[in-house]
Amino acid sequence: MVGVVAFFPLMDTLNQSMIIPGLILLEAEVGLGNSAMEALLGESFPIRYRYSGSGLSYQTGIGLINGLLVAAITPLAVLYAGTTGAAPFIVGSVIVMLVLSLVFITMIRESKKEDLAE
Repeated sequence: MVGVVAFFPLMDTLNQSMIIPGLILLEAEVGLGNSAMEALLGESFPIRYRYSGSGLSYQTGIGLINGLLVAAITPLAVLYAGTTGAAPFIVGSVIVMLVLSLVFITMIRESKKEDLAE
């Protein structure tokens, strides 16, 4: 979350020496989140459907839902606030998505003691 909050205001500076460290921090957080998410999604399905279930869940969540939100929110923010003033709106929308993700993660069942072999 630190990377998101730091990156978009740094983008508004239009200074490459400030944008690059923010981008590195943002991408490091994305990498850490994706590695944990793959393990979580893999354990959510029986072994027979694990690959298909985790792939479909990942693509639906990241590609469809997140992609549509970014495609809808970013142009509206730029239209409303201009190219250098849209950062607070984009950061706010990302924070809302992060909070929703945390809520939904708490709803995922633990598969530690379950037999996933069917």
